[in-house]
Amino acid sequence: MLNHDAATALQQLLKGMGVRGSRVLNEPRQVACGAPDPVVEHDGVAIGHVASTDITIPLDQAAATGPLARYRHGLVNVILTNHPEFRWHREGQQRGKCAWDIRIAMAASGSSGGV
Repeated sequence: MLNHDAATALQQLLKGMGVRGSRVLNEPRQVACGAPDPVVEHDGVAIGHVASTDITIPLDQAAATGPLARYRHGLVNVILTNHPEFRWHREGQQRGKCAWDIRIAMAASGSSGGV
């Protein structure tokens, strides 16, 4: 589950990218494969979901089992994330991904963060 601050940041990212008419709902309604959140809507129509797992869980593992696997196969447009890595899936197939190494920032702050 994406916390409120992260959902707010996602809303600000969409706004900053010039995506007008979009909003992030942090508590969307139940769908056939579960209750992923948040859902991203554009002009009142759901255009995608973001499903997250704990930062300590490798995304390959999380995407193959449990809720993230259900969401990947059950939702048309979903971004799976463990926070340092994001993978976009459309109709069950991975279409893109991005990742960055957050250990540098964590080392600078003195936190291991489990990474």
